[in-house]
Amino acid sequence: MYKLNFRVKTLAPIIIADTLSEQNLVTTSTFIKGSNILGAFASKYIKKNKLNNAHTNETFQDWFLSKKLIFSNAVILSRNEYNETFNNYIIPNNLQYEKNNKNEITDIFVSEHSDDKITKIFNSYGRLSEYSQISQEIVKTSIQFHHTRERDTGTSKDGEIFNYESMDTGQTFGGELKGEKETLNKFMSEFKDVKTLYLGRSKNTQYGKVSFSFVDQEPVLMENNFENARNQFVLSLLSEAIILNDMGYSEVSKDVLEKYLNNNQNVKLKIEKAFIKAGVSENYLSVWKMKTPSEQCFLAGSSFKISITSGLEDFLKCISKGIGENTHQGFGQVNLTNLSNTEDKISLSEPKDLHYEKPEGEIPEVVSTIIKQRIKQRILEAVKSQAIEDVKTFTSITRNLDSNKRLKLSNSLVGRLESFIKELDDVGKFEINVRAIRKTSRDKLEALVFESKYFIDFLKDNPMTKVGKYLANVPEIDNLMNLIKIEIKNESNFELTVFKEYWQTFFSYLRKVMKTMGGRNEKQ
Repeated sequence: MYKLNFRVKTLAPIIIADTLSEQNLVTTSTFIKGSNILGAFASKYIKKNKLNNAHTNETFQDWFLSKKLIFSNAVILSRNEYNETFNNYIIPNNLQYEKNNKNEITDIFVSEHSDDKITKIFNSYGRLSEYSQISQEIVKTSIQFHHTRERDTGTSKDGEIFNYESMDTGQTFGGELKGEKETLNKFMSEFKDVKTLYLGRSKNTQYGKVSFSFVDQEPVLMENNFENARNQFVLSLLSEAIILNDMGYSEVSKDVLEKYLNNNQNVKLKIEKAFIKAGVSENYLSVWKMKTPSEQCFLAGSSFKISITSGLEDFLKCISKGIGENTHQGFGQVNLTNLSNTEDKISLSEPKDLHYEKPEGEIPEVVSTIIKQRIKQRILEAVKSQAIEDVKTFTSITRNLDSNKRLKLSNSLVGRLESFIKELDDVGKFEINVRAIRKTSRDKLEALVFESKYFIDFLKDNPMTKVGKYLANVPEIDNLMNLIKIEIKNESNFELTVFKEYWQTFFSYLRKVMKTMGGRNEKQ
């Protein structure tokens, strides 16, 4: 396989909307997605060749649909004092620093974890030098305020604003276009005059303008970065990865990934340790004028300690183009490294931009509002993820029951419970509604056990208790709450919002999974 290195430089602020965005605040990713770059070139090809049914065009099929070209994500680049350029990657999650001392860095796959030490992942871009020194690179972002406009007249609505977070102008990102040499040469020839692209949200206004250029004059044979791989190594994700389980649904778990990696009959491997960050991935498809269905995904930085007993060569070949779904859009790109030496001390080289001084004076009200919105959105995302995890745990239990017990919780009963949530205006009414259903239905809820209690009692749990556990594990949010002096649990109607968000997600995902488990449609 060959590759073409490319550079993307922001000529205007750019918004690559992420899944944490909400109605009045659109947040940006800190990298440029391969799907955005693919979409920009696909659009240019359609316009240049005046295609009405692009999917029937053979070249369009080859380049943008059939996965013969892989558009990687573009990640922030670094320059040293000699103006040399370096690629960065998301720092793998197995490399962690002590909470109160960033210079104390540990590889948790090698060193024994101490209970008296609290470590954190970097969750940032950088690189690890041959001298075991981590250099970080910070992507600069800003928030812009805009007036909400009337759709019909185009005039501003009094007092209504929304906020865009964007990556700043003047930053350079690097990525790779991968494929066969002939295909890459044809692609370069077709787009040799393209110097400018428009990427992301609001690209028809003041956002999204970037310069695009290929670093290489011709395709370069890809080096085998895995050639020194041993029988035990660390696999880390350079981008989000979507892995499907046996039912065809995306799932984030060590077991699902291990089964996927063992799919080749010659490969026998075991994931001994893992540090996984889970998230949700969705894109906007301009042809549909709507978002694509969301998928559960492993986030970039997730890392796995793997032992392989046979089929190493076949394994390396299988992962060379990436793992999982949508690899042509930059998903599932991986990196392999050998386990670090326990005697190696990893140090940190901090960029100047990493330190900020708090301005004097009170925090402006609009800033407090934005921070509050972000905190609430982070909490709701965590609550939804927990609901999905609880469904997976629940269904894994019921699968082990005989068919009669398994079907006691039917689709129509789940739908009934879901309707209670949709109409809810007070948290306490949900338990009252559940207790009021027919005895035959209530008996079904009492027949199942989950988390050491009857399922009907599990339904009485308030998801706000899960919020407390989440905040305890994310001290940054707790610090922000103290900074703007709010107690999120006391926010008006927020408890009801969390309650409904959790149970709507739980029941919706449960019905989706039950379709694959032989659930019955019966009246309750």
